[in-house]
Amino acid sequence: MIAAPFLALIFAVMQVGLVYFAMFALDNAVEQASRLVRTGQAGALSETQFKQQICLRLASFMDCGSSIRVGVQSDADLTQISPQSGADIDGNLVTNGSLGYAAGQGSDYVLVTVFYKWDFIAQIPFLDLGNMSDGALLIRSQAAFRNEPF
Repeated sequence: MIAAPFLALIFAVMQVGLVYFAMFALDNAVEQASRLVRTGQAGALSETQFKQQICLRLASFMDCGSSIRVGVQSDADLTQISPQSGADIDGNLVTNGSLGYAAGQGSDYVLVTVFYKWDFIAQIPFLDLGNMSDGALLIRSQAAFRNEPF
């Protein structure tokens, strides 16, 4: 009688731990890949190539194919940049390319936003962490900075 709730609790703790590890891994990958934008090296990269740079730095258990969306905004005026949403009005992940990619020029302000759709291994009735229509969790990682004068 006690074993089932205990195992469910252990499984829930493991699930939450994996989510936090995925958040950390995504933040780290975004920070490292954003360095390419900050130093002007990403100006020659396309959106797909920049996404690949993020994927190279992600943890190996994270799916980088259809679960990740990348957006890069830049402007000389910081007030012209606003955070984006990774989900549409129906709660589904936005389409590839819809967030835009503009690495900017030297001394521009830049906001790199990456969304990752985390599909849970199994749904636990008493632990609803999902924020998307299909029960998945949309994880956001951002890096805001000013480009170096290149």
